[in-house]
Amino acid sequence: MKACVFALLAVLAPPAFAQQRAPDISFDSVPDFLELPPGTNFGEVPGVAVNSKGHVFVFTRSNSAGGPAFAPAAAQLLEFGPKGEFLREIGKGLYGWSEAHTVRIDKDDNIWAIDKGSDMVIKFNQAGRVVMVFGRRKESADEETKPWEHVDPPLPAVDGLFRQPTDVAWDSAGNIYITDGYINSRVAKYDKNGDWVKSWGEKGSGPGQFSLPHTIAIDSHDNIYVGDRTNRRIQVFDTDGTFLRMFTIDVPPDPASRAVNGNTPTGARLAAVVGQPNAICITPGPHQVMFVGESTFPGRIFKVSLDGQVLGVIGRSGRQLKQFSGAHQLACPSEYEIYAAETANWRVQKLVLHPQPAAQSVGIHVICSMGIRGAMEKILPEYERASGRHVEIEYGASAALKRTIEGGQAFDLAILTPTVIDDLINENKITAGTHTDVARSDLGVGIRAGASRSDISTADALKRRLLAATSITYAKEGAATAAFNEMIRRLGIADATASKTTLQTVSGRPAESVAEGEHELVLAPVSELHVRGVDVLGLLPAEFQSPLIMTAGIGAQSTNADAVRALLQFLAGPKAAPLIKASGMESLAKK
Repeated sequence: MKACVFALLAVLAPPAFAQQRAPDISFDSVPDFLELPPGTNFGEVPGVAVNSKGHVFVFTRSNSAGGPAFAPAAAQLLEFGPKGEFLREIGKGLYGWSEAHTVRIDKDDNIWAIDKGSDMVIKFNQAGRVVMVFGRRKESADEETKPWEHVDPPLPAVDGLFRQPTDVAWDSAGNIYITDGYINSRVAKYDKNGDWVKSWGEKGSGPGQFSLPHTIAIDSHDNIYVGDRTNRRIQVFDTDGTFLRMFTIDVPPDPASRAVNGNTPTGARLAAVVGQPNAICITPGPHQVMFVGESTFPGRIFKVSLDGQVLGVIGRSGRQLKQFSGAHQLACPSEYEIYAAETANWRVQKLVLHPQPAAQSVGIHVICSMGIRGAMEKILPEYERASGRHVEIEYGASAALKRTIEGGQAFDLAILTPTVIDDLINENKITAGTHTDVARSDLGVGIRAGASRSDISTADALKRRLLAATSITYAKEGAATAAFNEMIRRLGIADATASKTTLQTVSGRPAESVAEGEHELVLAPVSELHVRGVDVLGLLPAEFQSPLIMTAGIGAQSTNADAVRALLQFLAGPKAAPLIKASGMESLAKK
């Protein structure tokens, strides 16, 4: 089986996410674990957290029956013992309560409640006393007090104030990071004393931008994981807010599952919600893993390695035990114990996971340039069937993946440009002597499928076509970017095309943007033009060709050397050659 996480990859058309598969994880849900006082019930449950003593904290949208029918205050913070027994309510009648969103516990067992409605983050000590507040609730007497509007362009963010914050996390130095949130689309940073440091992010879909930063978690190495929900991705940053990488979860749902509320999405609507990160938690200990709660539908929970590999799938959409209406928040005190807060099902489930067989979670991890993605999607199923081994693959731009490897990401095999492979060999990241050329691709021009065609076989013809285009796009740091920049310079049209040219920062996005009608022409290796909705207009004239070479190398720290060599031999051998050709590339297998 194969688990594929497409790093630096935008949302694809519906057939694309079906490329990823992951094993189901066997688990149990403990019935009626939390014992509420007689006659009381939860409302929607958006938040759950567990402290070092095993106490469970539930932030529920309850206590609203005495309010108006529309927009009542809905927030109660409840504490339960390690056996599920009810202990107390914290912050009863608190001024900061309006619309419960999430709850977190820090390393000192302080309790942090994030209230979306009051725009506040409130820190309680273990005794339940308020010790610090962040943000400020609008004053009820103010004339302009009303819900925030989603205006376009968004209003400028203000230091120290929030607009519908969503979550909080801490690094090893105690610095505080708050996702802010539904309106401001940013991450705010405070120091351990509560003093403002900075914020980063803005509305958008590029790296470092957010549509809805809904959840945040930090690993033991101070990598910050932000669940950008409606952009359907998890972005990773350092503590200064520098973008490191991002990945998506592309596991197709069980076709028999149905949405708890509303019509069950299909087609493009389904592709837009698969893998949306509603919640993230990271386990403690030296061998950390991540659990990701998917949005309301398909509503599953995923076990994910910190480098973005999907290790398994937990549950499906539904109302029964072991089914979910989307985990709005997760708490994972261990790799085998998870608490899932559900809004639509008004409950918290305690999940006990069964250990996975080793064969399900161990595979060959490949880091791969987007330039050979089409070929790899044809080759890997054949290799897996022939070898009985599964392959996990992460796609991105060679330059970006080089930074990821230099940052310490583990991998078994890299397939990148020759220069990058050689640089990594010199840095002792790739084993010397394993440099293997696999495939090559000419450079070309793509148009939207069915669009009118024109000749680009000569320099003059290509120049006329580029000048006539309403818009042009290509990758900002792709393997062929330098060749395209030089071609435009030599044609003498740099100034004439500058205002209508978009350099894409997300791998795979240039061709997809043409398929979606955002741009008229795309410049790319021909292997990257084999995308649904795109036709190859033609190859660049010979004087502008700088063919893309894809080269493989074995990771210097790989612990799976024999299996990796077998995969490399398959890629560079005769069995893979026709599959490479079918993807628009030429195999460089030795005859």
